[in-house]
Amino acid sequence: MRVLIQLSIAIVLVSTVAFAQSPAPDPGLKNAVEAREAALAAGDAETWGRFTTDDFLRIEADGVITTKADRMAQ
Repeated sequence: MRVLIQLSIAIVLVSTVAFAQSPAPDPGLKNAVEAREAALAAGDAETWGRFTTDDFLRIEADGVITTKADRMAQ
């Protein structure tokens, strides 16, 4: 029983250390996400396209698939 308690404590401590050492978010990525969202809201297809991969797919709940080209045309 004592070994089980010690093992449980060790697992909690190790997991806490692992989470504490996660890298800081990339500010460039955050800026890119914000620029892409702003372009979408403004209807700026050219800017949205620069921040979106060529293999972009959006799949709706009803199964309708939209590609990057479809989305930019909208």
